Amino acid sequence: MVLGSKVALGPEVALGPKVALGPEVALGPKVALGPEVTLDPKVALGPKVALGPKVALGPEVALGPEVALGPKVALGPEVTLGPKVAIGPEVAFGPKVALGSKVALGPEVALGPEVALGPKVALGPEVALGPEVALGPKVALGPKVALGPKVALGPEVALGPEVALGPKVALGPEVTLGPKVAIGPEVAFGPKVALGSKVALGPEVALGPEVALGPEVALGPKVALGPEVALGPKVALGPKVALGPKVALGPKVALGPEVALGPEVALGPEVALGQKVALGPEVALGPKVALGPKVALGPEVALGGPKVALGPKVALGPKVALGPKVALGPEVALGPEVALGPEVALGQKKWLLVQKWLLVQKWLLVQKWLLVQKWLLVQKWLLVQKWLLVQKWLLVQK
Repeated sequence: MVLGSKVALGPEVALGPKVALGPEVALGPKVALGPEVTLDPKVALGPKVALGPKVALGPEVALGPEVALGPKVALGPEVTLGPKVAIGPEVAFGPKVALGSKVALGPEVALGPEVALGPKVALGPEVALGPEVALGPKVALGPKVALGPKVALGPEVALGPEVALGPKVALGPEVTLGPKVAIGPEVAFGPKVALGSKVALGPEVALGPEVALGPEVALGPKVALGPEVALGPKVALGPKVALGPKVALGPKVALGPEVALGPEVALGPEVALGQKVALGPEVALGPKVALGPKVALGPEVALGGPKVALGPKVALGPKVALGPKVALGPEVALGPEVALGPEVALGQKKWLLVQKWLLVQKWLLVQKWLLVQKWLLVQKWLLVQKWLLVQKWLLVQK
């Protein structure tokens, strides 16, 4: 059956299988389209239209509110879906499709490039978003959603578990990422982003201010953390990670090699710093912090709490204050004006150096004593010589 152009179908019309609708066809409310129906361009679907399986929508099709799309529906380019549209499984979206508010996408839906999702859109499980997709505010992404490159997420977006974000994804403010989220390279985080547990951040990720990272988060290389970032427990920082000012690291955080900590960074208990870690000024280390080899402590660093362990070849800058029960490993270099608290334990080589210094001090004291004794003997000999000269002079006078 073929319907020509400019056909108007009234309410409660049912179209059977293999029907073809021409251009500029208007479907009224409560129209039911059967399987394998083809809609040509510029078709307008009214409210409460139900599309059956294998329906193909041409370009510039407008779907009204409360439209239900069945399984395996194909939407052409520049299709506009109104509010409260329900999209079934295995629906394929062409380029430049615009979804209105409160649209529900079922499982295994594929969105093409340049698709725009309106506010309060709910994406089901296993949804694939193509490149340059724009998600509006309050969009909820279900589990196993894959976001392609150059995807922009608006404010108050909630990503479910096992979501995969492609490269160059931009997360807006107040975005919430669930557990097991995988974030590709060059992802930019806006302010007030909350990352759940077991999130993996790829290389060259930039986290904005007031970002909260949950437990067991893994940060890849070249990750930049902005100011006032809070890292939860069991966070692993890869190599060449740069922490901005006022970053707070929770307990059991592991910092990889070549990590740079900015000013006013607070390290919690049981933090492990890898090798070649550079601590800036005004860094406060909590209790049970372990500093690896070749760690450089800047000026005015306070090593807190008790039971801080400094590994080999650690260099302490000027005005470093070591708290009680600090253990210094071998080959530790103490700069000027270093203050050692009570019960500080020096490593084996330090103890040997101290012993050598004490021996040198004792040898110097003995040398000084010998010099004094020699001087006294010389003074006595001079006095005797003077007395003898006086005696000889007196004899000559007589």
